[in-house]
Amino acid sequence: MAKTNTLRITNTHQTKGLDEINVSHIVPKVRSFERHLDNVKLTLFGPRVEGGYILRIEGKPNGQSQNIKGHVELNIKKEDLHKVLSEQKLYDDIAAMKLAQFVGYIGENHARKAANSGDLLSKGYIKNRGKTAVPFLSTLKGDKKIVSGSVFSLQNRQGHGIDLICKVAPYPPPPKWITIESKTMMKESFGPHATPRAGKTSDYQKDPIGNLSKHIDLAERSLRSKVNEYSINQSIRKEMTELIQDVKRNSRRKKDEDSIIKGYKLTIGIDDKFNVSSNLKYKQLYIFEELTK
Repeated sequence: MAKTNTLRITNTHQTKGLDEINVSHIVPKVRSFERHLDNVKLTLFGPRVEGGYILRIEGKPNGQSQNIKGHVELNIKKEDLHKVLSEQKLYDDIAAMKLAQFVGYIGENHARKAANSGDLLSKGYIKNRGKTAVPFLSTLKGDKKIVSGSVFSLQNRQGHGIDLICKVAPYPPPPKWITIESKTMMKESFGPHATPRAGKTSDYQKDPIGNLSKHIDLAERSLRSKVNEYSINQSIRKEMTELIQDVKRNSRRKKDEDSIIKGYKLTIGIDDKFNVSSNLKYKQLYIFEELTK
């Protein structure tokens, strides 16, 4: 295969203004993706001013209706393009990178749907090493439920930010808000009492209120400059206005247990069909861990 030098994950924003070519008909059977995706389509964008191209891979996870996309930079010359795109190894190499991104997207999407339907908290468990599952709701005071219409993300165009923010009720008792950083692990099956362990949270994410405050500030600046990097619509703006006031109130609390806002890492275990998995210990693999700095 012609030398590609590097493959680098990128995003759809980088394809703007580039020529678009459907190359599905000139590539080999993309087995690397068709094990997990239906209706696989490949589109080439470029050439870029700085050289190279961007390849978009898109399709629907087996048995699902949601179309997902991934983008990879190809550092190749125009004269090598046809040869590179015609060889299976390229797609095997890309799959090793991109399926991980697809998995994360799908896991987060499962969590979002469960949150929007109001039953994510009741489906969740607290991470523990024993053989007995501990329901997530057992760790909170009050019969907490997600407030309908309150679920939103605070993420910029690069996907950096807070995956999910939910208002919960009744309040009091605290918390009033829950922030979620989602991580996903995919396996064909999980052991009978296994607890999935996905990627680690960053140092920023380990301080959920500090991280939230940072991205609120960045989103506010972006709105003032009319860039709207965080895609804030009227519905999100309404929730954010209330959340901003609660962040200020939270800074005046006297005890950690009085915190109006709590942050969690949520690990979602999914099977090789991209469905939320289960085992003898957990009815569904939604595993919460509280984040503290």
